[in-house]
Amino acid sequence: MRVKLRIDKKGNKGYYYLDTFIGYHSINGLKKPQRSRESLNLSIFLNPKTRFEKDANKQAKNSAEQILLIKNQDYVSKINNLPKTHRANRKLFDYWDEYVLSTTNSNSNIQSFDSAKKKLIEYKGSDIGISDINYKYCRDFISFLDGFKKANGERLTSSSINSYFNKLKLVLSELVKEDIITKNESLKVKLPKIIHKKKEVLSSDEIKKLIQTPCEVTAQRKFFLLSCFTGMRHSDIKNLKWKNLSSDNKFFKIQIQKTGKYSSIPLNEDALKVIEDRKGDNDNVVVGLNYNAHSNMIIQRWAYDANIKKKITPHTERHTFASQLYSQNKNLSILKEILGHSNISTTERYIHSLENEAYQGINIMKQLMTDED
Repeated sequence: MRVKLRIDKKGNKGYYYLDTFIGYHSINGLKKPQRSRESLNLSIFLNPKTRFEKDANKQAKNSAEQILLIKNQDYVSKINNLPKTHRANRKLFDYWDEYVLSTTNSNSNIQSFDSAKKKLIEYKGSDIGISDINYKYCRDFISFLDGFKKANGERLTSSSINSYFNKLKLVLSELVKEDIITKNESLKVKLPKIIHKKKEVLSSDEIKKLIQTPCEVTAQRKFFLLSCFTGMRHSDIKNLKWKNLSSDNKFFKIQIQKTGKYSSIPLNEDALKVIEDRKGDNDNVVVGLNYNAHSNMIIQRWAYDANIKKKITPHTERHTFASQLYSQNKNLSILKEILGHSNISTTERYIHSLENEAYQGINIMKQLMTDED
């Protein structure tokens, strides 16, 4: 056995680590074994007295021995150039969580993987093993998603189905790279063609109507109008602090939550009117902003109260901003940077409904913003 389990004693605690033989090296002409050391972050009580301490020691020992078994199997697989098929006995979502934590770099990515995981659990439960993932499992997951109905009775969009399935595909690809499974069965599954639905955008008159109409939740009103004039996402406005505002009041300097990239968001007089007077550096620009199904209903009711019959969502404002800015300068590259997109093809999908009346956003707020909030 080339990997051994050892305990490092410090005070009244012992700490498990793995001692792995990696070969020999020469010191003064003498052949000496060379070993590596890996902490397992597992500790034991050296002189357990209570039931709790004894149970904790037992649990730590079992965990350490399981890790030792896997490491030795890995070692044998490596020196014999064999796949690590023994690791396929693990639970899929144990590996899934490890993969997400080690590879994702933004809350948005973590949330998207978590959403896909929840759908997979609804599909076949949480106890599915890596070795249980076959072509049928992958194929039928598409059927499950295609028939899935949300709380409001709506079905998933084709883009949502593709997004959920692609998260599974990425995890399985990583399992192949690590030699834990021999092939990625999800690659055989044909995904539905993504159909991009035309998104509603608001005209100049509709923006004016919203400005003149009270909204039951001030935070939702400020978010929606601010995004109409800046294109910022809900997640970025929710985290927006006054310290992000440049000293000349011309830019918000932010780190985009979805991508992790840094961006400067230009502000016009309309946007400045929405945010009103500056508070402390660490205060939120829009206080009390949340996002849930009820938030959607609030915004939709506000639109109806303003006599706007379109289906309005918390994303309508970004499409409105994109369409209007593009209608003025026809520059996709500038729009891509302001919207914080990684790929210009995403930006292109925002360009639609340009036949609508283009509003000149510079002075709308200055002229029409009321003080009812």
